[in-house]
Amino acid sequence: MSSLVLADTLSNGTTNDADQVMADLNGIVSYINNDTIRTDGANAMTAALSLVGTDPTTSAHAVNKGYMDSAYVYAHGGTSQAFTSGAAKTLVYATETYDYVNGAADTSGSAYNAGTGVFTAPKTGVYGVSFGISMDPSNTYSYQLQVVADGVTYTGPRIVPSAAYTGGTGNCVLAWSIDVHCTASATIAPQVVVAHTGSESLGTNISICWRHA
Repeated sequence: MSSLVLADTLSNGTTNDADQVMADLNGIVSYINNDTIRTDGANAMTAALSLVGTDPTTSAHAVNKGYMDSAYVYAHGGTSQAFTSGAAKTLVYATETYDYVNGAADTSGSAYNAGTGVFTAPKTGVYGVSFGISMDPSNTYSYQLQVVADGVTYTGPRIVPSAAYTGGTGNCVLAWSIDVHCTASATIAPQVVVAHTGSESLGTNISICWRHA
């Protein structure tokens, strides 16, 4: 990304306030260069002067760098896992579709590890976690979702498929969405507690994204 640079220096006139004005201008330049970026990676001041229309997805619009430098992941599908009754198990989704870090596609697993189902936060902030599982509606044992984020366990919804999903067709789906705080390099793990022992494939989809500092 190119940076904005002031080409001229102000000189003091009769009011002797050029130093303060110059400091203010440099502060503005610093903010633009450090905290904003065009969605196409070009200079932010140029973007501010060339906005076209109101569509924020166009390349000319400047956005806060915090959103460009954060992470977004999406995975889906189920992976067969062995469950122990009453024990929490981190959900593993079969296919990772998106893994964006620093505004670019990242398939190296630096944010989301598709093999373990664990997300590592690239920066401190509040993250939105949304995920779901799919179950046989005839099951008489319970499933409970939870999230472990930065060492804190957030307890989510619980369902007994046979009691909650009567008269329908297809599988029963349990979904949950929660915002959690996570420090840089700490982890977020979506989990399920199943009231039976055995192997099954539960995953439907998961998305994790940085919301704000």
